[in-house]
Amino acid sequence: MKGVSAVIATLLMLMITVGLATTAWVYISGMFSSAKQCILVVDKYCMSGTANFVIRNVCTDAIASQTITVTRTSPPGDTNPDTCCPDGIPSRTTKVYNDTTCGVGNQCMYRFLAPTGQALEDSVFCQ
Repeated sequence: MKGVSAVIATLLMLMITVGLATTAWVYISGMFSSAKQCILVVDKYCMSGTANFVIRNVCTDAIASQTITVTRTSPPGDTNPDTCCPDGIPSRTTKVYNDTTCGVGNQCMYRFLAPTGQALEDSVFCQ
């Protein structure tokens, strides 16, 4: 029986090493991209036609003043983008976003766009 030549064995080892390094890089870069999920809606409620969303900054950096864009996507009407949080949101804290235009008896849906590019949607029913 003949063995594999030293050149082919070296090339195979190099290909395996490159493949493992690529796999590790894809896994690690995926972990760091998930850190961009900086905002969460931790509570929502509606009182007298005013929708309220409690937004939490789960990142280690503060979110600057007026950098979260909020758009009401349903029901139709005032869909001009608004901004959230005039004082910003320090790391690991919450702020409340209020929309007085939702109206009693409406199911209002909102889209929150963080400065990191993260977007999330949530809705609230106003009684």
